[in-house]
Amino acid sequence: MAKYPSPNQAMAAIIDVATSAAASSPPQLHIVVFPWLAFGHMIPFLELSKRLARRGHAVTFISTPRNAARLGAIPPELLARLRIVSLDLPAVDGLPNGAESTADVPQEKIGLLKKAFDGLAVPFAGLIADICTNAGDGDAAINATGFSRKPDWIILDFAQYWIWPIADEHEKPAMAATREVATTASSPRPLHIVVFPWLAFGHMIPFLELSKRLARRGHAVTFVSTPRNVVRLGAIPPELSVRLRVVSLNLPAVDGLPEGAESTTDVPPDKIELFKIAFDGLAAQFASLIGGNGEDDGSTGFSRKPDWIIQDVVQNWTGSIAEEHKIPCASFNIFPAAMVAFLGPKKENLAHPRTKTEDYMVKPPWITFPANLAFRRHEAEWIATMFKPNASGVADIDRFWSIEHPCCRLIIYRSCLEAEPPMSPILTDLFAKPALPAGLLIFPEIVDDDAVIVSDQSFLPAIEWLDEKPDKSVIYVALGSEAPVTADHVRELAFGLELADVNFIWAIRPPSHGAFLPNGFESCVAHAGWCARSGYRSCACLRIVRSGVS
Repeated sequence: MAKYPSPNQAMAAIIDVATSAAASSPPQLHIVVFPWLAFGHMIPFLELSKRLARRGHAVTFISTPRNAARLGAIPPELLARLRIVSLDLPAVDGLPNGAESTADVPQEKIGLLKKAFDGLAVPFAGLIADICTNAGDGDAAINATGFSRKPDWIILDFAQYWIWPIADEHEKPAMAATREVATTASSPRPLHIVVFPWLAFGHMIPFLELSKRLARRGHAVTFVSTPRNVVRLGAIPPELSVRLRVVSLNLPAVDGLPEGAESTTDVPPDKIELFKIAFDGLAAQFASLIGGNGEDDGSTGFSRKPDWIIQDVVQNWTGSIAEEHKIPCASFNIFPAAMVAFLGPKKENLAHPRTKTEDYMVKPPWITFPANLAFRRHEAEWIATMFKPNASGVADIDRFWSIEHPCCRLIIYRSCLEAEPPMSPILTDLFAKPALPAGLLIFPEIVDDDAVIVSDQSFLPAIEWLDEKPDKSVIYVALGSEAPVTADHVRELAFGLELADVNFIWAIRPPSHGAFLPNGFESCVAHAGWCARSGYRSCACLRIVRSGVS
């Protein structure tokens, strides 16, 4: 079965590299790509160049004359955005005549080819200098497009140890790439990233998991929440405590909210808009937190100015704070990319207004490929409320559209390429900024296919129960942390599961008071069902995908 792209290495490498690339560049970049002279390197580098060009970026691919000819012609539709520039490889005694790649020389001569390759440093520096000179300075340089603008990025291979002074001279970031790992070489210091989720556990938990994975990559992460939520989320693992800190902001009191309410689980559904008013009251404290960090003066860890703010879709005020301090933002959407695409950017909604419930029961006109992106009536009625004014003073859709703020340079969504393969380019086109999947962010760290780290041994009975069931024989029942579920809903669902007589695992959170399951229900379904009252994210989800649960 396909593995989901949420392991630490893949997910964090994508976020580290792509967010760094988006941090200081406008949407359409000029990227210089320069591989080592081996076809095992040049071919994937050229494929990367073609994909960047298809995304609208101008790409200058560097090689030598003979290699340029052997790599073949650029597809006609890409000629306006992808060019190949040839540099003449200097002669080196001992190299075969006309040798321009590792395929042209015996193994014992590779060192001589590297010596010739190092001789390209001067012509490469001259090329970069010429491009930068022709681009000019001031507004003309900033507004230039295509090959006429200064390079925004240089993507190089492992062999060009001499490229850093060239990049530094022209103040251009360089990205070193190999086939196994990609790391940003222009930023030797780890980043300081501030992460601030909406106060719902369905948001805080994946945001915290993302924070842990970034911290494991060596970055300093400041996770922002409120005192009671910090306690309920649990302690930070000791090995991460030096790189991941949790900062509490005091939620202001709002008339009508229950005392001590600090998450959506603490308030009834009809009070959520009041809760958003309280959440908006955190803006001043958050601004003070961001402004209290030092400037980008060489400091490291939590003492340095944040390099990034990862925000949720509720904080429509984060952008102005980030703009004041010149900090880029990333919007992390905890729902799948299809939902982001369905809501769509503001300009598309203005061009194609949806004014009635039925408008949300069909695919939006900006989704041009075959898809079932539509809601059933009861779902459409709920979605329609996002576009209407509410008691918080800000419509939910206006909060969502904060991802279009200029300071928001990246969209991250909680999904994976296997589940939604076409969505990254669609979101990138719709919102004119990179969009990346973060993976599912719900597993404990998976070491390999059979060895799993389980932090709480109390979950083991549920895991053992799941392991005894055949593949594709168990129904997973979970309604999420945001669904307004009543006691009647729970009892009806329980009776339905009992009558269906199927294997199931039900992730259910008990209410703060009163009975929530029919008397005798668990004993009646003990042969087929498991009710996980707490910690189900760690026990059920651990096996659900891996065991093929329905």
